[in-house]
Amino acid sequence: MASVEAGDEAGALSDLREMLSRGDTEVDAARTRHGCSALWIAASSGLHRIAQELLMAGADPNAASEDGEAALVAAAGDGDELMCQLLLEAGADPFAAVAKGKRLMGWRNARPGQTARELAEAIGFGGLASYLAEWERRHRASAEREALEGFCEAPAAQGARPRGI
Repeated sequence: MASVEAGDEAGALSDLREMLSRGDTEVDAARTRHGCSALWIAASSGLHRIAQELLMAGADPNAASEDGEAALVAAAGDGDELMCQLLLEAGADPFAAVAKGKRLMGWRNARPGQTARELAEAIGFGGLASYLAEWERRHRASAEREALEGFCEAPAAQGARPRGI
């Protein structure tokens, strides 16, 4: 998918559809010469239709560059709320952090370890930072709910009975 790397969305979409029609559905296996997945290239380039097609074909929403930078971080660093939404709705980790990669130098106020939300906030994308904060809040609440459900179900699964019964 050289056209994705070159940033040619129409050509890349055509390449992608051809690849998928042949049954080449291992969308995460294909890497650029720089070690980036097609989804990461699409996310970091604002190629929304390509990212959507890749996600629908099963691409990992937590795809990272060879430097370890998640696609969500790349989109947040570019202020691309629509791309962040696509990735998060597909299951991207809202706590993905800035890596020590090459793109770090291009973002003012960026530091390794910042979450996508913190990066968006530091760069000045306040609306996007608020959007990402809401996803972080939902993710935490969901994790807490699952932990509580697991805690409450464990004694019952082991045959324990509440006192007084």
